[in-house]
Amino acid sequence: MNTSPSLRWQRADHEVHSATLDGEYAGHVVADGAAFTAYDRIGRKVARRGTLRGAQRALDAAARRSARMQLTV
Repeated sequence: MNTSPSLRWQRADHEVHSATLDGEYAGHVVADGAAFTAYDRIGRKVARRGTLRGAQRALDAAARRSARMQLTV
């Protein structure tokens, strides 16, 4: 069972969705007409998917991995 918090999404612009995790910026997804590209909190490309939901899921997984890594450092 996954009990870690999930990303909170907000539409920042017509083609941009922004995400936070625990109140901190976690990244964003940009639509370019053909696909959706997810970027992490420091602007690294995480994934390119055919749907908004797919890109959001990829960013969610990357943000959770990053949060777990920060806890172990």
